[in-house]
Amino acid sequence: TANTSFNDPGYVEVEVVPGVKKRITNVASACTGYVNMIHVLANSCNTGMIFVAKKMGRNLFYNYIKRFGFGERTEIEFDNELPGIIPHFSTWADSELYTHAFGQGLTVTPIQMVTALAAIANKGVMMQPHIVESIEKEPGKIVKTEPVTLNQVVSEDTANTITSMMVNAVENGVAKKAALPDHFIAGKTGTSQTYKNGQPVSGVGTTIATVGGFAPIDQPKFVILAKLDRPRTSEWADTTTGYLFKDICAFLFDYYSIPPDKNIK
Repeated sequence: TANTSFNDPGYVEVEVVPGVKKRITNVASACTGYVNMIHVLANSCNTGMIFVAKKMGRNLFYNYIKRFGFGERTEIEFDNELPGIIPHFSTWADSELYTHAFGQGLTVTPIQMVTALAAIANKGVMMQPHIVESIEKEPGKIVKTEPVTLNQVVSEDTANTITSMMVNAVENGVAKKAALPDHFIAGKTGTSQTYKNGQPVSGVGTTIATVGGFAPIDQPKFVILAKLDRPRTSEWADTTTGYLFKDICAFLFDYYSIPPDKNIK
């Protein structure tokens, strides 16, 4: 649950090859100590996600990855769409269960991520994504794209809980640079490490920085995934893509004339 707690030492040791251990650590010092899952999501605690993955186990964890559509083509109106890479759980080493927990070793497409975020925004119901609104078959004959429900990925209660946790991540966590003064937003940052010649690289200009989320909270009108490849002002998503995400949100609130739901007097 959101309030499930554990004592986080700030690192996890894992055996990568027999007799050789490596330490997985967190970036934020706030991740260390007695923390709950709200805190884990808000502060992007890798060790907290490892705790969750170990509780779930490989089979169930993999099942939910697939339920959200990762590893499968979304079948949007676009030739040669890629499915991403989600290795089967039976091939995972212990170290891969741990790193997959916070996204390493898995690849997904932006449209897959948006579709998954939309399922959370839509009370746990996943819809078929489209990039074509309508097709004019011939002059005067227009065929509109109709909504198609795919499946109930998680319960409505679970979706509401995750939404609340994502709002907290924007208001109080590492995504707070994406916050707006008059509107609540559900959001989450993601900073992905890249590799060169099979070796991880780090520092400014080496990461993939994303922020994904949706708003308004009660009746979502839009879902956004903002992504910057190898930003050169900072390696972290919050101080790069966070501002881009915030600006797009501000524009959309104004564009749709959505009234404030925060700091209302």
